[in-house]
Amino acid sequence: MSQFQQRRQRLARAVRGIGADAILVTNFTNVTYLTGFTGDDSYLLVGDAVEVLMSDPRYTQQLGEECPDLDLAIRKPSTTNVTTVERVVKKAGIRTLAVESGSMTLQLHAEIAAKLPATTLHPTNGLVERLREIKDKHEIAEIREAVQLAEQAFGVIRAALRPEQTERELSF
Repeated sequence: MSQFQQRRQRLARAVRGIGADAILVTNFTNVTYLTGFTGDDSYLLVGDAVEVLMSDPRYTQQLGEECPDLDLAIRKPSTTNVTTVERVVKKAGIRTLAVESGSMTLQLHAEIAAKLPATTLHPTNGLVERLREIKDKHEIAEIREAVQLAEQAFGVIRAALRPEQTERELSF
């Protein structure tokens, strides 16, 4: 199981814990954290029985490469994100949908609510962010690698330092 699948499982448990069927992740950073997808303009639906990444056709190839374990809902260029959310949520039979109120505009909330009158929108704040606070082994390994690279770069710079040298001179 990938690190991203594990993260989505932890999120699904948290969503169940607040009494929702699924969560609509609209914050770009959170979508990337949960999927590994580095494109933009995409939403993720996560619940016990559903994991769907919604995006547009610009990213079809990239999604296949970065997110091979996810169901995809690729919207047509003439279709809005909200229409795609409506289709996916209805198909999944979601009755209570958690939403990221800290990153969702009032307009987006209103549009989703209008498209899904039979679905209760449950505002949440920081649900994914709390999961991100505790680093997994993959994140720790990446942090260690970043520290090693920074130390190597500092070693190169330190070796090039001369008395009376300005920062500008050092940068060239």
